[in-house]
Amino acid sequence: EQALEAENKKPRTQVIFWSGGKLNSRPEHTPDPLYEPTDTEPVVYHLFGLEDYPQTIVLTEDDFMNFLITVVEDTNTQNPIIPLRLREGLAESRLLLLGYHVRDWDFRVLFRFILKWRGTESAPRGMLIQLKPGTKQSGNKEKSVEYLSHYFDKKQFEIEWTNPEKFIQMLWGEWDKYRKGQS
Repeated sequence: EQALEAENKKPRTQVIFWSGGKLNSRPEHTPDPLYEPTDTEPVVYHLFGLEDYPQTIVLTEDDFMNFLITVVEDTNTQNPIIPLRLREGLAESRLLLLGYHVRDWDFRVLFRFILKWRGTESAPRGMLIQLKPGTKQSGNKEKSVEYLSHYFDKKQFEIEWTNPEKFIQMLWGEWDKYRKGQS
């Protein structure tokens, strides 16, 4: 939200109340199915919680498991836990996942969550920016990279095996060239 505000935008903060507890929430933080985000007033979903609502924070392994179960069981289309607009965005958008480690729970849960709403055949290709996995046995490193590349390719995600900071610098350089060319 701070980055958007720095660009003179007015983001709307919405929290995913996966564990219930909407009663004490501020109305502007509850997902609004009628809200139409715009370029100047985008919406920011806090999927894994917000510190203002401790019951929404996904932190422990049990939280991750409970989050996954809740999301999988969410079939309500009138008042869904995961807003329909967010589901559509995950299904129809090119996604860039940056700064996650493939073995960490936050990535694993997020990726499974994304796959729930994306049809792998029709979804636009996404991109993962990853450091190469480190293993104690150097012979397994190449096999791990090959396996992961193949696995994510089948899920419509390309992997760029690079340092996220270097990728951001490269992306910024390309954006800066593009922006200056537009002036």
